[in-house]
Amino acid sequence: MNLPNLLSLTRVLLIPIFVILIMQHRFGWALVTYAVAGVTDGVDGLIARITHQRTELGAYLDPIADKLLLSAGFITLAIIELLPNWLTVIVITET
Repeated sequence: MNLPNLLSLTRVLLIPIFVILIMQHRFGWALVTYAVAGVTDGVDGLIARITHQRTELGAYLDPIADKLLLSAGFITLAIIELLPNWLTVIVITET
């Protein structure tokens, strides 16, 4: 497994931490976690392009990690009633 794939996997592993922080109303730390996940998204793509380390696993893992992070955030915020349910449904079905 190469570095870009490890960064994508790290993003997937950050999702439970992100959800737990939101559920505990620790929004500052949730934002930091989300920002770290966002940075790993950019860095893994950059490294994969520069070093030509594109893999079939990475082609699937990267977009899955993005979708899971986005979906987890919207669903969690809807569950704790900080976002309307209709917005969550629209965002998840359109992405």
